[in-house]
Amino acid sequence: IFFRGRGADWLSTMAIYLSLGPSGAGKDTLLLAGRALLEESSAVVFLPRHLTRDAASITDLEVSVTPDEFAAGITAEAYALHWEAHGTQYGVPSADLTAALREGRRCVLNVSRTQVPVVLEKFGDRFEVYVLHITASLATLRTRLLARGRESPADVEKRLARAVQDVPRGSHVITVLNEATVEEGATRVARALQGTLKYSLWLLPAGPVAAWVRMLIAGLAAEAKMAPFPAHVTLCPSFEATQRDAVAKARAVVEGLPPGIHLELESVVDSTAYFRAIVVALKVSKALVAATETARGVLFPEGDLRRQTAFEPHLSLLYGNHEATDRAALAAAVGRWPNGPCPVGAVALVCTTGNTYACWPIVETFPLTAAGEER
Repeated sequence: IFFRGRGADWLSTMAIYLSLGPSGAGKDTLLLAGRALLEESSAVVFLPRHLTRDAASITDLEVSVTPDEFAAGITAEAYALHWEAHGTQYGVPSADLTAALREGRRCVLNVSRTQVPVVLEKFGDRFEVYVLHITASLATLRTRLLARGRESPADVEKRLARAVQDVPRGSHVITVLNEATVEEGATRVARALQGTLKYSLWLLPAGPVAAWVRMLIAGLAAEAKMAPFPAHVTLCPSFEATQRDAVAKARAVVEGLPPGIHLELESVVDSTAYFRAIVVALKVSKALVAATETARGVLFPEGDLRRQTAFEPHLSLLYGNHEATDRAALAAAVGRWPNGPCPVGAVALVCTTGNTYACWPIVETFPLTAAGEER
């Protein structure tokens, strides 16, 4: 009722972000740093949660209340969401959430994973609802938890096992991997909350050539002490969007692609470009040209210069800044690839915000039909 009479553009600005993450991920650190980056923005609001914990042990995103005060709030139906964890009661005040949504703002809630289905059921038919999943690799989580010294190594392993089982999945999940600097992680959080994350579309190879490429990427990364990455061909320039719109656009691109796209490998090339240190150049086939034109037509409006940028399809084998002699030696070690063209098995939507590519999560993968198959 409170948004009756508002226009569709106003409604599209509203969203709810449910912040989740395992212990050791640095969730509160990134949320607070992201909030600082958004201080001058009135579009995003971090709603404090109430909890029955001493005021000396809470963050700036929390409000301490007594158990009696919390119980009274439950009786008065003052909480839009409430839950209990490890003996502590938590709640998100209804008045704060209602007022923020009435103003068309994007609301950040720090909640338990048990509240995700509750929020989706209560608000999913009216607003964009995202899970902002701030996490890190198991190795990083283990290192951070052990450094805290609060739990035994055995208890840390149990916590990590639960973290693996509780990973949220789906196109509504925005994953922020906290493996880089706080500044880069905070930027990802801020851009996620503004709906301006950067996304890319990757063609994912399949078959023997794909297996060969994956082994090469792993081997070269180990030799150069770099992180590996998925074997892929970037289909078109990147774009910014809310994740809901990015998924919808990616799906529209995939529906317009011709079946049976193949990659034809031509030569191994090295360069000084960070993301093209060593690549396999591909033949610019009619199918690839049609694919990139389809993607650009869906993603970019008429007159956008990204429709006209050069298309130089390639399979990257190594990223990074390397000496010319090192690149030449590594490129020479690549050798020959399996005979025959390489089929494209799927298109991946990847969040490529930030420079640390190890923190680029695949949002969704769309299988492609082979030649002769029906969609």
